[in-house]
Amino acid sequence: MPPTGVDLRRGVRLSLNALLTLSLLALLLLAAARFQQRGALAELAEGAADRADAADAFHASMVLVAGVPVLGTLVLWAVWFRRVRLNAETLAPGSHRFGSGWAAGAWFTPVVNLWFPKQIANDIYRASAPAGPQGPPKGLLNSWWVCGLVAGAVNAAATTAYALAEARVRRSFRLGVDGSWEEDVRRLRMLAGVSAFGYLLCAVVGVLALLVIRQLTRMQEERALVAVEYEPAAAHPDDPYGALPSVPPGPYGPPYGNPYGNPYGDAYGGGPAGY
Repeated sequence: MPPTGVDLRRGVRLSLNALLTLSLLALLLLAAARFQQRGALAELAEGAADRADAADAFHASMVLVAGVPVLGTLVLWAVWFRRVRLNAETLAPGSHRFGSGWAAGAWFTPVVNLWFPKQIANDIYRASAPAGPQGPPKGLLNSWWVCGLVAGAVNAAATTAYALAEARVRRSFRLGVDGSWEEDVRRLRMLAGVSAFGYLLCAVVGVLALLVIRQLTRMQEERALVAVEYEPAAAHPDDPYGALPSVPPGPYGPPYGNPYGNPYGDAYGGGPAGY
């Protein structure tokens, strides 16, 4: 950690990147499982119920496998997000609308998790951006948040509708009810495709999240390094006037460097002897 107080340790960020990558692979497997279910439902009318059951079992197993990295990603995301919020407070004190506790808790609080985390992310982004009269563009941040909301809505609606339609089809087969079960199967195939699309949207959100992590980390590192470079030098104990502010190096070395040396001789700090 530099003396500015900004926490730049990489352990949590690297672990989060690794878990996010595993979650992306798990989401792709879930999408493949849904597409397999969709193909098996097309053969259900021909009596191929065994293939449909196998596809359902494969999807259920993928849900269990994907749950481990996804849950780990959620926990590490909250930890990392709170850390960058604390760093942003150090870089721009008093410019945040929410406390650091909300940076972690807002993600798990119903209803308010639809907009609190985005407002906190906006404050972090503004505090971490390079100083200037014009605010930095937040295209990546906005794209990540909008895609996340759309993916969450699509997955919630598709998963609920699929479960209800599947229960109806199984009930019709179990009771031997004649009627519109073929229409129910067609609806189930359509919902399987929508669910697979939702999983792919979640994978896109994961890719954007990796880019957001990289961008915020780079911005805070640059701000912290600039603060260290221009930090005032320590005062000499015999200096009654304190320390002078540090000056950025000139084009010829130390501040006010002279490319031609000192023409007044060694007695004044350099130059050819005898001058």
